[in-house]
Amino acid sequence: MPETVVDSSTGVVFTKAADAPTTPAAFANTTPAPTTQTPSSTTVDAGPGTTAPVVDPSVPAAPESLLNDKPAVDPAAEPPKTDEPAQAIDPASYKVEGLPDGITIEDPLVKSFLEGAAKGALSNEAVNSVLAEIAPKVAEQLRAPYLAWKTTNDAWQAEVKADPDIGGAKLPQTIATIKKGIERFGGNAEQQAAINKAFNDTGAGNHPAVIKLLHSAFSKLVEGTPVVGSPAEQKITKNAGAALYDHPTSRTTAAA
Repeated sequence: MPETVVDSSTGVVFTKAADAPTTPAAFANTTPAPTTQTPSSTTVDAGPGTTAPVVDPSVPAAPESLLNDKPAVDPAAEPPKTDEPAQAIDPASYKVEGLPDGITIEDPLVKSFLEGAAKGALSNEAVNSVLAEIAPKVAEQLRAPYLAWKTTNDAWQAEVKADPDIGGAKLPQTIATIKKGIERFGGNAEQQAAINKAFNDTGAGNHPAVIKLLHSAFSKLVEGTPVVGSPAEQKITKNAGAALYDHPTSRTTAAA
């Protein structure tokens, strides 16, 4: 007749056959081990022949491991703040100090630098620090062409003053003759001003070859070269164009 035995170490109740040994090992071989459920699911009997556990949907699942958990998002929480874009800087707001002579804040190079500094959000102190380093070098580069042009014109003037035919003591008369020629043949006052401006802007008014050419031409036209020929020829030679071709052959052709 079977005998019921309780294992004192585990508290498990075994049913022992009459002829079976009384050791717990024997009981373990004849009686299945109790079912152990995992904390994350609850199993129910699915019927004969079914071994896979079935999850009871009415029982909530246990939370995942803390190591796998994602931080909970509170829908009511404020979204994280992002860095707001820096306020645009007006290049004209920079207070530039210590620019060298010959360079002003209106200089195109300075204005371009300030525009770039504003885009890079440079402080007023940083702008002046950079300008203190580069402005003198920029000024030197800007002055270089003007200095070279001045040197060239100074050399031309010196050559004219030293010329034996138009310079020295003759220079005042040379300049007076050229001015009279411009007044006589240079058109109205506005046109004469444009001619003089061109002489200044291009440096032609200082070039020895130009001075000699103008003096040579205007000396004959303004001071009045004696004219030989008939009255008809004299009328023709009063024309500026005919006077430029002051040659006997030219006068004869004009008279004909």
